[in-house]
Amino acid sequence: MWLTLGRSAKLDDSQEREKFGSPEVWKRTYISCFVHDAKENAAMWGLYCRGDEEAVSLAFPAESMKAWADLLRKMATEKADVLTNPNKGAGKSSKATIEYADIVDMAYADVGKSLFSSHVRENFVFWDGAKSQPIQSIRLDAKDGKMTGLLKDCEWSFESETRVIVRLAAPEANTSKIQIPLPSELLESISITFGPWLKDGSRGKYERKLEEALLSQGIYTKIAANTSTLSGALNKWRCKRKAGGKGKKM
Repeated sequence: MWLTLGRSAKLDDSQEREKFGSPEVWKRTYISCFVHDAKENAAMWGLYCRGDEEAVSLAFPAESMKAWADLLRKMATEKADVLTNPNKGAGKSSKATIEYADIVDMAYADVGKSLFSSHVRENFVFWDGAKSQPIQSIRLDAKDGKMTGLLKDCEWSFESETRVIVRLAAPEANTSKIQIPLPSELLESISITFGPWLKDGSRGKYERKLEEALLSQGIYTKIAANTSTLSGALNKWRCKRKAGGKGKKM
């Protein structure tokens, strides 16, 4: 699995790296993002899969994710190497040494007006990994290197985000991605939900495409496939739009 450089413009919150964490640590931090809520998230479908018939949600059981986290932590302890993927035109792939690797739930913070300052200040932070209550007035240095990639603005808390985070021992120039192992046990435990925009009669075609993708990785286990719980509501909305002509301004 490829992880993206945390300083990449592909981050949904483009200001995260400026508000939270150490600029130096961001240069060697690579991430991939998941949602830790078991229920479907309508906002996530809308943000990342708008109107795309091929959109799918890939889900892994908590125990499989924990086993994967154990593997990543072991790699960090052993100072294992990972394969790097340089930016276009920057040369061939190489290997880099891991300093830190884990799967963690994000914390969300409101640090007030001084968003870009580096001093310790009173702020508002909460962690949603266990559906905990907000922690009021915790003292936190938002620029702490240890918090790099672990903090986001409160406005993003609806994502209930969990991240795979890997930090290299040293920055790799012109490297946009790194590759980490994705255990076959994890892939075999996967379940798939087709997006709410899947058209009638298309499901079989996309099931075959997914099975072919897994077979190419040596995965022969039959995977569980579900239809989005939002599909019915979306179809009703479409019918109303067709029947009613112009929509009303809300």
